[in-house]
Amino acid sequence: LVHGRYVMTPSPIPRWDVPKLHMAKHLTILSAGREKRIFAVPPFTRVEPLAFSDVPYKVEDHADLTCSRSNTRGFFMNEIPLEDGSSSFEVSDSEWGAKTIQSNEGKAVTLGETWYKNGEMPK
Repeated sequence: LVHGRYVMTPSPIPRWDVPKLHMAKHLTILSAGREKRIFAVPPFTRVEPLAFSDVPYKVEDHADLTCSRSNTRGFFMNEIPLEDGSSSFEVSDSEWGAKTIQSNEGKAVTLGETWYKNGEMPK
C-alpha cells in the first residue's frame, strides 16, 4: 500500500524487499515488461505491506535451512525441487556461496557481508 492509498502490484518483487521501499531515500522504479507496466515510488514515501486480519504479512524464514553446495546456514536460500518431490536449498547470493565453497576448500578469499544473515534482514 503506497502513501496509504494506492495498491501496487509490481512483478516480481519478493516480500522481503517491500519493507525496503518504505521511506527510501531514492526513487524506486519497478517494471513488469511482459505485463507492460511501470511503477514509480517517489523518495520518502510511506510504503506498507498489504496485510489482512486473517492473512498477516510474513517474510519467509530461512534461518534454519542449509545450503546443499556450501553447507552454510542462516542465509536466504533458493528452493530447488528434486525429482523425488523433496527440495534442496542453495544460497541465493551465488557469489557469496561460491566464495564460501572456495574458503571451505582452503583458498584465500574475502567474504563480504550479505543482506540476509542469520535469519534477519538489516534494519
